[in-house]
Amino acid sequence: MDSNRMLVFGSYYATDSVLHRMDPRIKLTIAVVYMITAIIAVTLQGIIPLAVFTVVAVSLSNIPWRELFNSIKPLLFIMALAAIFNIVATNEGTLYWQWGYFAISSGGFYNALVFTLRIGLMLFAASLLTLTTSPIDLADGLAAIMRPLTRLGVPVQELSMMVSIAFRFLPTFLDEYYKVKGAQESRGACFDQGGLIKRLKLLMPLLAPLFASAFRHAEKLAQAMDSRCYRGGADRTRLHPMSVGRADVLALLFTAAMVAGLIVIRVFW
Repeated sequence: MDSNRMLVFGSYYATDSVLHRMDPRIKLTIAVVYMITAIIAVTLQGIIPLAVFTVVAVSLSNIPWRELFNSIKPLLFIMALAAIFNIVATNEGTLYWQWGYFAISSGGFYNALVFTLRIGLMLFAASLLTLTTSPIDLADGLAAIMRPLTRLGVPVQELSMMVSIAFRFLPTFLDEYYKVKGAQESRGACFDQGGLIKRLKLLMPLLAPLFASAFRHAEKLAQAMDSRCYRGGADRTRLHPMSVGRADVLALLFTAAMVAGLIVIRVFW
């Protein structure tokens, strides 16, 4: 498969699975609980329930692990920087090297490992949510959860649609980036020479065509929505009403078991 065509963060993987058929409101709720649990888990032992939950969820999604890894590949650079920062900014345990405020110690490696695993699992969860939920279902689920805010005058439907559109166009813009970069490289441009600052400067010529592409896609989308008489608001209806099924209840119970497992580990381990 061409690397430019691989799944990226925010893509939707069209297939049939238990997770694809679940209610989007339940999936969003579980994703939020999962993120909060990942923030609370500050030890390797606490990551065990999260890891088990992730493995089970991916197994039920019918999505290959390779595709899931490809979806978060562009974000690995941020994880690497965060791990390096944790290593040099922590001075705990056995000290291996120190220069001023920076140090390398066993505690730094431990914190970097735990932090990287937590961030990686959170990215897996967020990617799995978008891979198993179409943009329309994601918008409808988010709007249903945020519906009480309409009493405060918050445009819930419009906000949820904006979020779903943002996720939908992440893969499109990344594909545009690869196309523009490939076109520049075919004309002799080189983006992998020099240090970090020089590479960032070399990427500046890509911004103009990318912004032009973004505005072009936004204009086409606005025209398409207007031609279909799209109007946001609470009075919109769904072709397929959302309903909570047996799989949703079991998923909530499994999520509760994960949280209970983390609490037990925090208290007794």
